[in-house]
Amino acid sequence: MHTQTRNKIHFLETYIEEHASDWFKQYGQNLTSVQVHKKITKRQKKNYYAIAFHVVKKKRPSQLDENEIIPADFLIEFPDGKTRRVKTDVKQTGEFKFHAATLDEIRDLPTGEKGTLGVFVTNNGTDIFAVTNFHVAAAGLLDHNKLEYDAHSDTRYDVGVAGFTGRLYKGEVTSRRDVAFVSLGPATVNNVLPDGIRIGRDFLPGPFESRLRGKPVKAYLRRYRSGFVLPVLSDNAPCNTVYMQFFKLITVKRCSERGDSGGIVLAPDNSVVGIILGGNKESTFIIPYYEIFKFLPFRII
Repeated sequence: MHTQTRNKIHFLETYIEEHASDWFKQYGQNLTSVQVHKKITKRQKKNYYAIAFHVVKKKRPSQLDENEIIPADFLIEFPDGKTRRVKTDVKQTGEFKFHAATLDEIRDLPTGEKGTLGVFVTNNGTDIFAVTNFHVAAAGLLDHNKLEYDAHSDTRYDVGVAGFTGRLYKGEVTSRRDVAFVSLGPATVNNVLPDGIRIGRDFLPGPFESRLRGKPVKAYLRRYRSGFVLPVLSDNAPCNTVYMQFFKLITVKRCSERGDSGGIVLAPDNSVVGIILGGNKESTFIIPYYEIFKFLPFRII
């Protein structure tokens, strides 16, 4: 991608990030995400970019109140001082859903919510932790509007991991991450995937600022246990969910299903890109691992 194009996309994604909270409030739960895509008219992809609004259900203007109508374009002042008209798209993508060795099942024991074990980490070389989503490991807590957990101060919470019982150690849901660390004690584990690939001990540093757009990543899913390669559509996407408005997520074309939350996503060199959050009919959303590391800087095994 040409540097000028990448800079334009990054600027538009920053513009989206600045306005997404207001748009989510204005358009409510019908709006699930806003991303920069090439404009599509009559199923034909144009050669210029637009601000694409992902909605649960697309409606005719006559079915909407005036303040519910998404404008056809925005007048935006760019860094060069020029004001340009940027067109919009409205795409019906359905509602966002959490898609609740590696790839073994992880389960919230009180609720039975299932997801995928993403990666093993350690704090000191002895104690081992499984990384997944908070909405998978602690669904019962979310049901009671509890968005964070710390084993040092909260009541013990057990989590099923590949047929064994682990303990929730720490986790949280914020606008930047949905993550849980499950303690497995001094277990013997390996970060080796079903196709024999060993997960790298490094992760991609961020923020990405559109550097990942168009680059290939490999998602490990229940139905693609040897991995599924897709190009990154965005590395700075917002997402509106029932629990939280998320920002700076990575998106790829929809590949995940229920049970894939927490699944690992790797770069071509096997370094960790992130873990799967969920998706709508258009996109799968991924939490960047650098945001997880900010929360708890444990070393990938």
